[in-house]
Amino acid sequence: MAESQMHESQQGQRAWWSCLGPALIMACMVFGPGSMLVSANVGATHKCELLWLLVLTGLLMATFVSMAARISVVAQATPCTLLARHLNRPIAMMVGLMLFAICATFQFANNLAFAAAVRALIPQLDAQWIVLGLNLLVMLFLFKAQHIYRILERSMKIMVVLILICFVANLIAARPNVAGIIRGLIPHRPAGM
Repeated sequence: MAESQMHESQQGQRAWWSCLGPALIMACMVFGPGSMLVSANVGATHKCELLWLLVLTGLLMATFVSMAARISVVAQATPCTLLARHLNRPIAMMVGLMLFAICATFQFANNLAFAAAVRALIPQLDAQWIVLGLNLLVMLFLFKAQHIYRILERSMKIMVVLILICFVANLIAARPNVAGIIRGLIPHRPAGM
């Protein structure tokens, strides 16, 4: 292999690895504790019957996040800025407010999941004050920290590895019914819904 081809191959491998950090942060942003809580509740209530719906929502989340990121990179502007340029500012404001409401709801679901975990681990603590305090600490950290991206990227890598280990451990402990999983991937309405 020529030296230039070997150098390009190493650059490609390095580029792939350097994209992993931002990809993990985006994945953790999209699939957070709220998504995990909803998925666990759906699984506990309907077993594998709505697995197809969870897969579909995951694909839709990934598609929309990827699409927004690609549009922003190509256009060198956010989707709301593009709407303001090509349509008008009131439409961009309306879309921005809807996106804010969606993000606020998403964060609220994450807070509910965190509060449920605190209540399960330490029932005598008042979970709402812990959630409020944690949110205030995170906001303070985000405004005051320097080199924040590097800190976030490293902590996300560690958390994703822990999450994957927990998923595998839960999968082994649950001993899932493979036939039930396959049936759950076929779209249908569960009995009693």
